[in-house]
Formats: sequence, C-alpha cells, structure tokens
Amino acid sequence: MPKRYSAIFFTWTGVAVPLGRGTVSKAIPGMRALLRQGVYLVILADEEYAGILGGRLHSWFDRHELEYLFWGTARGAVQMGFDPLGDPSVLRASLPDQRARLRLHELAFEFHRRMLWYYHMGSRLLLDDPERCRIDLLPTADARQRPLQPGALLQAIEENLAAHGYTKGAGGLLLDMADAAQELEIPVRSVLHGGYLEMSYTDRSDSVDYFLEQVLRPRGIRSYQ
Repeated sequence: MPKRYSAIFFTWTGVAVPLGRGTVSKAIPGMRALLRQGVYLVILADEEYAGILGGRLHSWFDRHELEYLFWGTARGAVQMGFDPLGDPSVLRASLPDQRARLRLHELAFEFHRRMLWYYHMGSRLLLDDPERCRIDLLPTADARQRPLQPGALLQAIEENLAAHGYTKGAGGLLLDMADAAQELEIPVRSVLHGGYLEMSYTDRSDSVDYFLEQVLRPRGIRSYQ
C-alpha cells in the first residue's frame, strides 16, 4: 500500500520545474491535488517569491489549499506562508545586517584575490543579494551558451579550474573557501550552485528546521511522516 505523506519538502528549480524546460504552470495540478488532500508542501527555492509568476503563484490556489503551502527562500533566511486572505506573508526573516553583509563581501573579495594571485583566474563578484554573495566561476561564458544542467555546469567549472592550474577540483574550492572563512572568522556556509560559488550565513536546512519545528510539529506532524 502506498505511503501517504503528511508533508513534502522539495526544491523549485530542477524538481517542480525542470531545468531548461517546462513551465511553472505544469507543476500546479500536481501541487493542487496534494494540497487538497491536506498534504503540506514546503518549497525550498533560491528564487525570491516575487520571481515566480511575478509573485502571483498563490493566485493559482484557493484559500484552503494555501493553508498547506509554504515557501523558504533567500538561502534559508526568509520563511513564508499565506495569510487568511490568501496573500503572501513573511513568517520569519533573518537577513544579515549591514555589518554582516560587508563581512560576506570581504570574504568574497579575499577568495577572488587568492584565485587571481595564485592561479591567474579571474572571477566576477555578485554582491547585490542581501542574504548571500556569489562568485561567478565562469565569468567569460556567454549567458546564452551557459550550461543549464548541473552535470554540464560542474564539468565546465572543472575544466576552467584545470585550465588555470587549479588541481583540487570543485570540491577543493569549497574546502579552500572554508579555510578562508575560518581565517577571517566569518561563520558562513558555502555551496556550488548554478555555476557560482555562493556563501551565506544560512542555507536551505534553516528553512527545513523552521518549518519542521514551527509549522509541522505544532500540528502533530513529525519528520518521519
């Protein structure tokens, strides 16, 4: 007999909406069917809510269905639900303050400096997101030719690193970033995502923890359900 789940956590890009194909609307019928059964859906997304269907995803569901739909974004820094009228509502936001953001910028530039000094490898820093910094590891790639699939992206990164004499691979980047963060005493979490080396104070696990403890557990749902 198939197991009936009380809650399902899933990522948006790559799961609900396959990379490089499909549209958001194709995910809606399956989501609606689960919500109508009273299954909690928790979406973990790097996209801001406003970036999905122009911030109108909730318009596809009625108020009862929205009682079971939640959204974790900003790399685990912002948790969202929907109010009784069916409008988006921020349940918790833990974005870094200005000092903490500047420390992230400091770490990003230091890592960029090391890669340029030791390996003559240029990179592009993206510092506009409030919750994270990103280092573009394929700064010369044409955006229209940038691989979409994770495997192809990783291969492109590995080839770029090898071309500059960096022999530790993509995994080595994460270890080197951890070393740099420890030296600067900045407690960050790093990940390779979409061709970027990202660093932030929170990640998706913070969204998972929040919804498990603050939403599901008070409703009598445990992690094994």
